[in-house]
Amino acid sequence: MNTLNRSIESLLQTRYSYFEVIIVDDQSNDGTYEILTKKFGGNKKIHIVRNDANSGPSKTRNTGISLSKSKYIAFYETDMECDPFWLLYLVRKLESDPSLAAAQSRILDVNNRNVIHSMGVLFDPHTFWVYSPGCGYHKNWLPKSLEMGIGAVESLIRKNVLEKIGGFDEQIIHNLDDIDLGYRIWLAGYKCITVPEAVTYHWTAKPSQIREKSTSSIKSEMHFHKVFRIFLKNYEIKSIFQYLPWLIFAYLLRAIYNFLKGNNKPFRALLWSVYWNILVLPNTLHERKRIQSLRGRTDEEIFQKIGLHGNFFQVFTNSIYFNLVKVQEIFG
Repeated sequence: MNTLNRSIESLLQTRYSYFEVIIVDDQSNDGTYEILTKKFGGNKKIHIVRNDANSGPSKTRNTGISLSKSKYIAFYETDMECDPFWLLYLVRKLESDPSLAAAQSRILDVNNRNVIHSMGVLFDPHTFWVYSPGCGYHKNWLPKSLEMGIGAVESLIRKNVLEKIGGFDEQIIHNLDDIDLGYRIWLAGYKCITVPEAVTYHWTAKPSQIREKSTSSIKSEMHFHKVFRIFLKNYEIKSIFQYLPWLIFAYLLRAIYNFLKGNNKPFRALLWSVYWNILVLPNTLHERKRIQSLRGRTDEEIFQKIGLHGNFFQVFTNSIYFNLVKVQEIFG
């Protein structure tokens, strides 16, 4: 609870004329909801609600969107802290350019505040695996372009855009929901940008712990494999034919690699994902029709802006794997 208290207290120090805080408790069973209502229930800035059932981040964030009365919505998590002026800089950027749908803060590591956690994301069109520009670098590092994909946390997004594109995909509960949202923002013809002056802080997990947790949990692996739905609903037909074979190759190779090391969970998750994607295919095709009707950019235009360039092997070696090695050097 100390982390949660620090997070909320930091948020309440935000220097902005008006903002509301909506806390959506996803049916926590450790007393968090009761502690929050006792400590912050009387604060007029804070509105605390609770999901009827444990629903995951996507539905929880959509609940917050529906309850908000604001023009802009920022997503904030319990392992975050923020600079007092972070929101001011993000709002100013969105107010200055109507073509911007979202603004991402410069995210520093909460424990080592001289090190960048993330400044937005770029993604591999072959797999939707992401690369975090600047991760592990000194806080003053800047990318060549500030146009990025976004993560859900530490970003500010126009509410009308969130409503237009359909919010978060509630079929994609973990790992990919924010990257999917960022792609659909670009697809609809808007832009996302990083604002270096807006500083927030986020806990950085050790890559070795993330990898171990992911590949040792069949549930985590299943969520990770829902990326096939993202391809089918978001990509143009020609992009599906061009990149889906590489996605299948990458996940099959990953499954075989782990299987040979004695871990069959990624392979089981891959088989499950085939079944799951067939099961939800009618919904996926329905979503595809809606999403494609909003298209304001071609996939190729999006790839040029926020995609990693090169063939599958070049992207993996020069960006995805390089990023992982760099983060391991800094965070272990």
